[in-house]
Formats: sequence, structure tokens, C-alpha cells
Amino acid sequence: MSSVLTIADLTPEPLGVLLAKFQLQLQLQADDEDIQGSFWGASEAGLDRDAGGDDPEEAAVCYLQILLAEHVDDLGRERVMQDMDSWGYSFRLGSTRQWLEEDAEDSHNWLIKHEIITQHDDITFHLRA
Repeated sequence: MSSVLTIADLTPEPLGVLLAKFQLQLQLQADDEDIQGSFWGASEAGLDRDAGGDDPEEAAVCYLQILLAEHVDDLGRERVMQDMDSWGYSFRLGSTRQWLEEDAEDSHNWLIKHEIITQHDDITFHLRA
């Protein structure tokens, strides 16, 4: 597996600004500390429980990740798709890019239905009810 970016590789301020738009706060921890509240354990961050959801929602989250990456300095759409492929995300067409360009209409529509993005992929920054 090739190297994927971590928060330690990014400038934290733009990430904090992005999270604040969702009423979240970035809390950094020392490298040798366990991630507080992690469902998945080290070295992955996570909620204090499995967030649940179904396959369409999980795919929509992947789509949203790609859009959100454009709002983080030193990340961007291309890098996050490369990292998703390296991390082992599995899409029917073989790569994140192919999925996004050729097979992600259902994810796009899911995000629109829940008013998370607009028809033109603009993020609304509304929280899902």
C-alpha cells in the first residue's frame, strides 16, 4: 500500500475552518496517544461507535469526501482519490476516479436528496437531520 496523507501531513487551520462549518471542532492529539472515542482503533480516527448506515449512504460519504477535499489545503480531489485507492476502497469500475466519473450518480442524488450538496456539487454545509 502506498503512503496516504494523514492529518499530521496537513496544515491544521484549513481543516479546522472546514469542520467549523459543520459545527465540529478539530482536536489534535500527540502521535503517541490513543485516538479518543475511536471505533476503529489506532491509527484510524472514528466515532465512539459504528455510525451505521447502508451501502448507498457509505458511497455518498465517499463522494462527499472527494468534494470536501477541495476545501483543505494540500489535499484536493486528486490526492484524496489516490489515497482512497491506496487505502483499499473497492469500486465496481476499479478506481475511485472511474467510479466518480462513470458510476456515482446514485451517490450524487443521495447527497442532493439530503440537501448536503446542490445539483452542481456545491456543498451546502447543512447538517443532515
